[in-house]
Amino acid sequence: MLMDANQFADDLSVLALDKVKVIVTSATVTTASMTVRDQVVLVTTVGGNALTLTLPSVKQAKGRIYSIRLIAAVGSATIQDLGDDAALSDVTLAAAAAAAVFYSDGFKWCQIYSA
Repeated sequence: MLMDANQFADDLSVLALDKVKVIVTSATVTTASMTVRDQVVLVTTVGGNALTLTLPSVKQAKGRIYSIRLIAAVGSATIQDLGDDAALSDVTLAAAAAAAVFYSDGFKWCQIYSA
């Protein structure tokens, strides 16, 4: 039986396509956490609601690249590391089409792109 990449997506021992996570803020959605498989995150802030987005553990994300883009903005998105495990300074995306890309070397987060 043939299987597609999505059937493997929850098994870290099997390489699968990057997963795309879409987040839309609301009065009840103001925080979100990424898993190691959420390598592309698209955020829409509405109603002036800001979002705080937490990157996965720097150790578990070793060797991975994460891209976060603010699609539409009537609020901002602040990106932080998990429990300050890598001493990353928070990054705030405030304008539509703003983006940031991060790389984990297993010890710290490196911001490799910002626009």
